[in-house]
Amino acid sequence: MYTVDSLLQIAAGAETGLGSFNESENALICALWMEKNGIEQLPAVGPFGGSPFRAGQRVTIKKGTFIQTTHPKGNRHAGRDYTVTLQRVSQGYVHKIDNPSVYQPQVIWVGAGGYYF
Repeated sequence: MYTVDSLLQIAAGAETGLGSFNESENALICALWMEKNGIEQLPAVGPFGGSPFRAGQRVTIKKGTFIQTTHPKGNRHAGRDYTVTLQRVSQGYVHKIDNPSVYQPQVIWVGAGGYYF
């Protein structure tokens, strides 16, 4: 699990020669993002921790999960549990241009009608 403190330790590692500058910068941005959003710990944050999911894996999307989609009806919360086969798994990352942002790992599947979710 990643916490603000564990990410700050990763960030400090670059100063002692134990990590790269990029890793240090990403860890600091992730720590600030977690602190700003009141998150105590996460199994994965940005590029740290990866995703436990793999393409081709069948998973359950729980009722209430926010779903982003290419469907014309737009993004929504799942109204029921869905069992889907993952087409792609996106690892998390930090976008550093202009306003630094943390993007969490995402899973992508094809739904009815060929729309991506």
